[in-house]
Amino acid sequence: MTTFPRFFQHNDGNFLYVVKPPITKEQFLYETVGWLTATQVDGIIFHMFTFGDCVPLYHSELAAAAPVFPAKAHSVMTWKAIRNFKALTAFDQDPWTLAIDLAHSQGKPFWAAMRFNDAHPGQYG
Repeated sequence: MTTFPRFFQHNDGNFLYVVKPPITKEQFLYETVGWLTATQVDGIIFHMFTFGDCVPLYHSELAAAAPVFPAKAHSVMTWKAIRNFKALTAFDQDPWTLAIDLAHSQGKPFWAAMRFNDAHPGQYG
């Protein structure tokens, strides 16, 4: 792995709003790490929680971590994100482990990120 990354990609997971649902493992890997292959980006920082709150973008048995989705999506983008989130947590393998392994296989460190006090409207789940 690179000792001192020079260029970082900090991704907030917004691809969940634009990728056609349901997202696949292959598409997830492309959106998180794959599109950075053979670029000068040599460090990846990824926001692994939903927008504006702390619901993990991975399967969790912790009841307090369960998302609360709106009864009605306020936009097609929100509808897509909800469907993609549900697909992501239903994968038979942890998608983040796969993404981290892919980044490491390219010699890129991978850091998990979490935002604090990041206010977003209630449409974000």
